[in-house]
Amino acid sequence: MRRLFSLWAALAAFSALAAASAALVQTPLLQTQKYPDPIKVTGDTDHDPSLAKGPDGTYFLFGTGNQLPIHSSPDRVNWTYIGDVFPSSAPVATDPYTHQRNGDLWAPDVTWVASQKRFVMYYTASSMGSRHSALFLAFSPTALPGTWTDGGKVLETTENDQYNAIDPNLIILPSGEWYLTFGSYWQGLFTVQLDPSTGKLLHPDRKDYVHLAKRGGGGAEEAAWVYRASNGYFYLFRSTDSTYNIRVNRADNVLGPYADKDGVPATEVGLLSMQARIAANGGGTIILSTHGSTIGPGGQALLSDVDGPILVYHYYVPGKSVVGLNRLDFSSGWPVVVD
Repeated sequence: MRRLFSLWAALAAFSALAAASAALVQTPLLQTQKYPDPIKVTGDTDHDPSLAKGPDGTYFLFGTGNQLPIHSSPDRVNWTYIGDVFPSSAPVATDPYTHQRNGDLWAPDVTWVASQKRFVMYYTASSMGSRHSALFLAFSPTALPGTWTDGGKVLETTENDQYNAIDPNLIILPSGEWYLTFGSYWQGLFTVQLDPSTGKLLHPDRKDYVHLAKRGGGGAEEAAWVYRASNGYFYLFRSTDSTYNIRVNRADNVLGPYADKDGVPATEVGLLSMQARIAANGGGTIILSTHGSTIGPGGQALLSDVDGPILVYHYYVPGKSVVGLNRLDFSSGWPVVVD
C-alpha cells in the first residue's frame, strides 16, 4: 500500500505544515472533519506498518525496508527494533522486481495463524512506478529475526497488466477460506482466493482476480485492507490521493460489491475533479485524513485485539514518517476512529 507515494517526496511535501494545509483545498471535507490524535508511540518505527500479536501477547510491528525490519512491544506503545525478517539480505528471487541486489521490500502483511501455529507474511518486491512486481510469502513460528522461512513467489504482474502486484493483505474467513487483496493505481484493487495449505494461489493456472475498487484519472488507490467486523460486514480500507487519507467501503461478502456510506460503488469511476473527488472515483467514506500535525495518514493495517479493532498507519510530521495507532468503533455500522 503504499510506496508509490515515495518517502522522499512525502518529506519534501510536508516540510512545513502551512504547505500541507494549502494542499488540502482539494476537498472541503478534508479541511473540516475532526479526528482524534494518534496514540503516541516510542522507539523507531517504519513506513507501511503491519501489526501482529503472538500467542504470548507480544506485539510485532513490520515495515518497508531492505530486509523487512521487525519491532516488538509488550503494550503496542513502546517499540524496540529487534532485527530483520531476512538478516543477511533479501531473497535473490526478489532482485528482478527491485532491479538490484538486496533492494527495498515493501508493505509486509503479517498474520498469526493459530491453526497452523505460525506467522504468515506476504510482502512486495517492485520498484517505483513499475507494474513489474511480485508478491512473496514467508513463514515463522515466532516472528523473531532468523526464524523466517522463504515461501517463494505467490503472484506477479508485468507492464502489460492493468493492475499491480503490490500491497498484499490476507484475510482468513471463519469458514477457513483465505483471500489475498492487492493492487494500486491503474485499475485499482483486486482479491484472489488462496490455498490455506500452501499460502499460494488456489487456482494458479488462471487469473481469476476479483475487482474490488478503482480510481480514475490516475489517482492513488492503494494500501487495501479487508476486515471482517463482529457485525458480519466486510470493510475495505484503502489509502487514496497524493496526500493520503483513509477511506472505507462496505460489503456483505468478502468479494463485494463494496460501496461507501452514501451507496457509491467502490468500482465507480468518474471525472477526477476538485469538488467531486469523493462522489466520483470509487467513493469511499473518509474515516481519517490530515488534521493538526498529523499529515497524510495512510498505509493502514488492522488488528483485532482484546480492547477492540486497532488501526495502525503511518503519517508525516516535519522531517520524518512516524507510526500512529487508534482504536476503531464499529457500533454505528461504520468504523469511527477513537482515542
